[in-house]
Amino acid sequence: VQYDLHWFWFEITGFAMIGAIGGLVGHLFTILNTHYQKLKAKWRFLDSHAILEVFVVIVITHIANHPIWFLKMSNNQILKSLFTSCQNIALDGDSDSFRVTKLLCDPRSTGELIKVLSVSVLNKFLLTLITFGVKVPAGLFIPSLTLGACMGRLGGTFIQHLTDAYPNWLLFRECDSTSACVDGAIYAIIGAAAVLAGVTQVSLSLCVVMIELTGGLSHLLPVVVAVLSAKMVANLFGSPSIYDSIVHVNRYPYLDVNIDLDTQKASEFELRAKDIMRTNLHVIKATGTRLVELEGMLACLKFNGFPVVDNLVDQRLV
Repeated sequence: VQYDLHWFWFEITGFAMIGAIGGLVGHLFTILNTHYQKLKAKWRFLDSHAILEVFVVIVITHIANHPIWFLKMSNNQILKSLFTSCQNIALDGDSDSFRVTKLLCDPRSTGELIKVLSVSVLNKFLLTLITFGVKVPAGLFIPSLTLGACMGRLGGTFIQHLTDAYPNWLLFRECDSTSACVDGAIYAIIGAAAVLAGVTQVSLSLCVVMIELTGGLSHLLPVVVAVLSAKMVANLFGSPSIYDSIVHVNRYPYLDVNIDLDTQKASEFELRAKDIMRTNLHVIKATGTRLVELEGMLACLKFNGFPVVDNLVDQRLV
């Protein structure tokens, strides 16, 4: 999608608000998905019946999307339609594409558009919540973009309605001479970036991705404002990245960035592996270890993986 539309300075406030809402949505998604993953971890039934879980998710997705014609499209199609500007668009035709265009661009369809987008936001939020973490990779990037695009286009519709209803407001006089003051497609891009930033806690690289996606450097500042607002709100609530949360829930081994290290050594690049490694390890000698000793270690310790070394002094791995 290529954008040549101009945005107005009064819209910066709207971009920041959508960014803040995106950060809040990302925070709620991270918290709820983390609790959902913990609940599944306690219920061992799903671990041994992964195919059944995927089947149930497919059925729920079909039931939730089928009654709404807009959600029958794929996420890529929804994104393409929401990211498409209404400038110079024909509103006649009978195909599904014209139906989507009429919904998004015809002023007479504003009421229906608000209903469809509101339901779509709730639908995408709940479905992404239960699909992220299933045994079959369902993705997070595109669903989050779709959720944010629906939310952003909804916000843009409200702002566009305000500019049409109150064109003489001092705030809106900047655009009273143009045919299209507010374009909802720009807000769809802003919302998509904001929600993804709130969920993943990504900032700079996400801005680059969104600019490459739209092909317009003129929207760099709005995207940056929205992404920074989303990240600030998410950090304000103390929300971690969804990926960090999954690491903690699944207890994956990783090197914590908050580990207490000698900052002077670290800043001088003198930090070595032994400075952060433990020395009081439970090891197994390559020779001379008896079976009763191994059984005792397994009975006393909570883990069952041990490094095999040549001796207990040097502890060189075999």
